[in-house]
Amino acid sequence: MKSAGLLLLTSIGLVGCVHTASEQALVIRDMGDAMNECRRYTEERLTEVTGISIDRLSTRENNNEYDVYLNITDGHQRGYVQCQVSKKEGLGVTYHAVRDFEREQRYFAG
Repeated sequence: MKSAGLLLLTSIGLVGCVHTASEQALVIRDMGDAMNECRRYTEERLTEVTGISIDRLSTRENNNEYDVYLNITDGHQRGYVQCQVSKKEGLGVTYHAVRDFEREQRYFAG
């Protein structure tokens, strides 16, 4: 009986430690996390994009945030995305701009 109670308490404790993908994405520890968060954020908003690559030469770390640049394509056109990802826990992407990429009858140009 004691082992069943211990198992139940352990199960409840572990469920409380599980984080959703969106909660995990908001913990930005380094440049790699910032790049992944920018990519995830872009994929959610630009579903027609078929290719995303990181522009490592333009991406940089500042005092309070990371500036991340992505090259994007949908197979017919190319453009780029600029993200600012906050270093403060829980904020994630604070700025997102799409440049030189047509989307649903709108044109994004910088």
